[in-house]
Amino acid sequence: RFVGADGSSPVFAGIIAPSIEEVQFAIPDQTGGDFYEVWIRYKLTLFDAGGNNVGELPLIGYGKANERNFSQLGQQTPALHEATTWALRGAAAELSLRFRNKTAVQNWLATIGVVPKT
Repeated sequence: RFVGADGSSPVFAGIIAPSIEEVQFAIPDQTGGDFYEVWIRYKLTLFDAGGNNVGELPLIGYGKANERNFSQLGQQTPALHEATTWALRGAAAELSLRFRNKTAVQNWLATIGVVPKT
């Protein structure tokens, strides 16, 4: 159960609690090319307003950046940073485009009276 600092019950429909389950990256020596690659695996846990776990959703972000695009800077970390940025963006896009279509989310929305538009 969620309560405010004053002991009152806050007004909300639920909570989405994200966690990072795994981060992987590969450098050009590992990929056999000129690319840095990053994978980030998240788990989103859904809680209703009563604090009950109503579902979990996996979410994966992937990013890739070419080392050659950054070689003139004299360092490789910008390419790894760029690949990580794309992995974060990919996860955000996946969440924004497909969140409502997940069964756990649809079940949760139905319990709070939200009906998807058809």
